[in-house]
Amino acid sequence: MKHFNIIPECYVDTNLISTLISSKVNHQYGCSKVSCILEQTMKDRFAVGIIDKDKKIKNLRYVDQFGLIAQREHLELYKHPTKPHYFILIKPAADKFIMDSAAAIGVNLADYGLPTSLKAFIKVTKQEDSNENPILTRLVKDIEESSEVKALKTSLAYLLERNFSVNVDELKNIFLA
Repeated sequence: MKHFNIIPECYVDTNLISTLISSKVNHQYGCSKVSCILEQTMKDRFAVGIIDKDKKIKNLRYVDQFGLIAQREHLELYKHPTKPHYFILIKPAADKFIMDSAAAIGVNLADYGLPTSLKAFIKVTKQEDSNENPILTRLVKDIEESSEVKALKTSLAYLLERNFSVNVDELKNIFLA
């Protein structure tokens, strides 16, 4: 099964999201591609874009139309005012999100043969094969109980279950739990 309506922007984001929802997703390379798919291809269909909150999003006109629902240390959740479109921004980016989530629950990246410095870890996550890297997949599974990853996973599950009938207050409570 593939969720074409779940659209992450980079390779490691794709691995993260695919692992959390146990399904393939609609990987697009870059924030502008994700934004364009939501705005043009998905028009009136339910969709969730997942992008890193970095300097590239400042130029995305479509993202500016969304209103903030809730935010956490590493996550921000947005909804379009009239469409069943959502953006989840990972801040500052997925690699730091993963590292911090692992550290929060005492998971050591070195135990996976992964670098423990952010700079070196980014080199691993920026590789094209990081979207299906089994080591990163195992790491994501092992950090699912961190509060940030759990919030991301449960919010995505709720969105996928409810699609067009999302209750924003319920979603906010799930996201912040």
